[in-house]
Amino acid sequence: MASWSDNIEAVARAVTAKRLGQDGISKEQLAADVDMWWHMSAAELECGVIDDSGEYVGGEIDWERKMAGYRDWMDRHPASRAVWETARYGAPLPRN
Repeated sequence: MASWSDNIEAVARAVTAKRLGQDGISKEQLAADVDMWWHMSAAELECGVIDDSGEYVGGEIDWERKMAGYRDWMDRHPASRAVWETARYGAPLPRN
C-alpha cells in the first residue's frame, strides 16, 4: 500500500498549497509561494509534527521537534536550501 512518504514532495506541496491558498492570490503567486515553502511542510511531515492533511498532531505545535525536523531536512537536502534561498533572495546565499 502506498503512503504519503512514497512521494513526500507531492504531499508537502499539496499541504503547502492548502495552507497558503486564499481568496485573491493569483495562481502564479501561489505556485511561487509553494515552491518557496513546501520544504517546511515536508520536514514537518517527515518528523511527525503534521499529518498528511496538514493538521498538527496532538493539537499543539511542538516547536523543538518542528525546528529539529526542519534543520535535519535542510542538512539532508541541500537542494531544498538553494531553492528556498533563490525564491527568497533571488540566488543561493554564499557559503564560507
